[in-house]
Amino acid sequence: LSGGVGFLLPGGILTKASSSALEKLPNHLHVLHPYVDKALGLQFTLRTQMEKMTSAKFERVLHPIFEEDELTLIIAGGFLGFAAGLVQQGIE
Repeated sequence: LSGGVGFLLPGGILTKASSSALEKLPNHLHVLHPYVDKALGLQFTLRTQMEKMTSAKFERVLHPIFEEDELTLIIAGGFLGFAAGLVQQGIE
């Protein structure tokens, strides 16, 4: 860390401190998430911004999430449609 606080500390202390912090951080994330969400107002911001989206824009946001499973979803939808058709034929 040239020009930072590293030049004031004896050698290795900054490295040890950062390593220790990184080890302990996962144990405290459960407390940080709600705090950060509240402090940044993420839930409110996301809700209001998503409500403003058109359906096409909303689909562009969701599509990458489901893209890797798209084939599975298409096959499952086809199977369920076929099964529903069979049930309808049996009812008539």
